[in-house]
Amino acid sequence: MIQPTLSTLFRTAVPSSSFTMGNRDPSTSSATSGDTVTFSQEALAKSRESVEQSDTADTSDAAPVESPWKTQYDLKEGTVTLGNGHKQKTSIKGSKMEILEYDGAKLVRKETGSITAGTVTRDIEEFDKSGKLSSRVHTELYAPEGGDSTHTTSTLQRDIQWFKNGNITRELHDSMDVDASYYANVKLHDDSIGNADTLEDLAVNLMEGVTGNVTSDLISKNYSADIIEYNDNGKIFRTTSISQTMRVKNATDRMSFDTGESINTTDEIENNTDFSVSQSVYDNDGKVVSQASFKDSYAKGLSQSQQLDVSQYNKGELVQHSHAEATQQATSEHRLPKRPDILEALSLTEQQYSATTPLGAQKLLADGKEKQIENAAAPVNATLGYIANGNFNAAQSTSRGTASDVPHSSSWENTLYQDGKKVLQQRDSEVVRENPLPDFTGFMTVTGLTEDQDAVYLRNTSHSVETYKDGLAVDHASVDMDEASVDDKRGLTHTETNVHSSTITGGKRNENHMALADTLINVDKNSTASARKVGSKMQLTLDGLLSVFRGLDDASGVS
Repeated sequence: MIQPTLSTLFRTAVPSSSFTMGNRDPSTSSATSGDTVTFSQEALAKSRESVEQSDTADTSDAAPVESPWKTQYDLKEGTVTLGNGHKQKTSIKGSKMEILEYDGAKLVRKETGSITAGTVTRDIEEFDKSGKLSSRVHTELYAPEGGDSTHTTSTLQRDIQWFKNGNITRELHDSMDVDASYYANVKLHDDSIGNADTLEDLAVNLMEGVTGNVTSDLISKNYSADIIEYNDNGKIFRTTSISQTMRVKNATDRMSFDTGESINTTDEIENNTDFSVSQSVYDNDGKVVSQASFKDSYAKGLSQSQQLDVSQYNKGELVQHSHAEATQQATSEHRLPKRPDILEALSLTEQQYSATTPLGAQKLLADGKEKQIENAAAPVNATLGYIANGNFNAAQSTSRGTASDVPHSSSWENTLYQDGKKVLQQRDSEVVRENPLPDFTGFMTVTGLTEDQDAVYLRNTSHSVETYKDGLAVDHASVDMDEASVDDKRGLTHTETNVHSSTITGGKRNENHMALADTLINVDKNSTASARKVGSKMQLTLDGLLSVFRGLDDASGVS
C-alpha cells in the first residue's frame, strides 16, 4: 500500500468511488467498492477560506498578478485546433484553469487544475465514443516552503483509474518523492565570501567564478506504486506493488559565458538503487493462485544483488515455493549491468538538468515527470527498459557465460508441498570467488609455459535433494565441490577439485571424499544449474511486471 505523504494533507474530500485503495478483500472486492476520505469541519473551512482568499486576490483592485498557469506552465487562454482535428478550449482564472477538448460537439477530455499553498493539483477525465468515462487521473505536485533553497524536497502523487463500459478495469496509485541538495565543489577559505543559501546565490557564485563552475549534486528519488487489475466480474485478479529508491551523486559543470553560451554537462559519481516488486494473482473465487516478490540492490562500480520468492497455490493451498538469490561483483575488467541514471529516472535532458541555476526538487519533477502524468509507466519507464534488456537478471548473464568469469554467486531452493506438508526439497548453489593467494611468479625451468599459473578465480558448487514423509526428512543426497590451488612435489601450483558426497537412506549415512586434479567445470557437468534455474525464474517474474505496464495505458481494459 502507498504510504501517506505530505501532499495528502492538501487533498480535497472525494466521494466513496474515490481513488484511495483502502483495505480490500479480493474475494469480495468489485468495481463499486471503495473508501471515503473524510476531513474535519475545521480543515474544510480553512480550505474554503484559502480558495476564497485566492479568488478575492484575483479580482481585487490591487495590481493584477499573472496566473502561475501562464508564468510557470506556459498555458494560454483561447481555443485552438489540435493535430487530431479536435477543438481545445483553455480557460484560466487566477490560480485555476480548465481545458476542454471536443470532437465535434462531444466532450472527449476535461482537465481542471489549481495552484494553492505550494500544491499543484490536476484532474483529468477522458471519455469514449459513447460519452462514457474511460479514464480518470488525479495528481498533486507538492513542495514545502523554501523552494529556492540549496536543499529542497517535492512530492508528485497520482491516482489513475481506467473504465470499460462504465466498469473499472484497472487502477494505479503511486507517489514519487525527490530530494535535491547542491554544493559548490570549491571550498572557500572565507565563509563570508560567496556563501550560497539559495539556488540563485549559488548560480551567481558559479557565474562569477567565486566557487568554480562545478557543483556536487546529491539527488534522491523514492517511488512507490500499487496497481490493481479487475476481471470481467469486477473482482480483483492481479495486484502489483513497486518500490524504488535512488540515491545518486553527480558532478555538474554549470559554466556560462557572457555571450549567453554555456557548458551543461553532468557526470554520475555514485548510484545506489534499490528496486522491488511483488505480485499476486487470484482466481474467480478470490483465492490466491500465485505470489512473487523480487528485490534488486545496486551499487555502481561495486556490486548488485537480487532475491526472489515465488509461491504457487492450488485452491488457496500452498503446493510449491521457490527461493533464489544472486550476486555479482564489479572488477577492473568487468562492469556491472547499467541502471537508470537520474536524468533517465526524471525524464530530463542533460541540458535541462545542468542549467546554470540548479533545479529545485519541485522543478526537477515539474520539468520532467509532471509533463507525463497521464502516462502510467512514466515514473519507471527507464527502469522497465533496462529490465527488458536483461540488466536486472544477474543470474541469467552468468549462466549464459557473459559474466561467468567474474565474482558472482547464485543459490536456488525449490520445495514441493502436499496437503500442507513438505514432500520434496531441492537445492543448488554456485560461487565464483577471487583466489585469495594467487601466484603470478610465471613459469619455472623444467616446466611448461602454462604451468605454475594459479587460477584467478576459484569455484564452489553444491547440489542436494531431500524427500519427506509426514513433514519429516527420510532420504537425503548431496554433493559439494570446491576448487583449491595446491602445489605438487615440484612446488608448482595447479587447480584441484575436492568432492564430498553424502547420502542418507533408511536412516543409514554414507559419505565419500576425493580430490581430483582438474577444474570444477570439468568435474561438475551441472555447475551452472543454480544460475540457470535462478535466471529462468527471475525472468518469468520480471516478464510478469512488464506485462502489467505494456497495456496499462490502454483504456479498453483488461484483456
